[in-house]
Amino acid sequence: TESIVSNTGYDKVFFGSGTRLVVMPNLDNSEPSVYQLESKKESSDLAACLITDYSPDPINVVFNLESVATNGSTVVVKDGDKESASLGVVIWTKKKDQFECSATYNGKTYEAEKEGDATCSETLSDTPVFETDERLNLLSLTVLGLRLIFFNSVALNLILTYWAWSR
Repeated sequence: TESIVSNTGYDKVFFGSGTRLVVMPNLDNSEPSVYQLESKKESSDLAACLITDYSPDPINVVFNLESVATNGSTVVVKDGDKESASLGVVIWTKKKDQFECSATYNGKTYEAEKEGDATCSETLSDTPVFETDERLNLLSLTVLGLRLIFFNSVALNLILTYWAWSR
């Protein structure tokens, strides 16, 4: 067979006659964690099914009695100088009262943890989850300053142009 590389459009590359190249993340096999998430506001019907820490794809999600086969997104968690990756899926609904969530993965069914049983809590850690970066703050402030200078120069240019044309 001929080995031809042809670029036929944006982000499409074909090798020979129909060879498909799939790049998969190198993740260890792991079982999923399934969580039911509901809005704390009584007036909101928003709910979600969060499935994390599983590898490899795909996973079958049963949400509100509908079965959906889905592929997850790769999630990389950075803790200090260590990085760990896993796959994750979030499925949203606006029917909190009909909320039911489970996942079937490698022939085994994983039920969602009920509220109160969840292992993650915002009170577990004393360290803040969101930490600001001083360089990022400085960069944001610099960009804001440059935008203000640009808009001031445009406004001054428009005023001077109007003044010159009105004479």
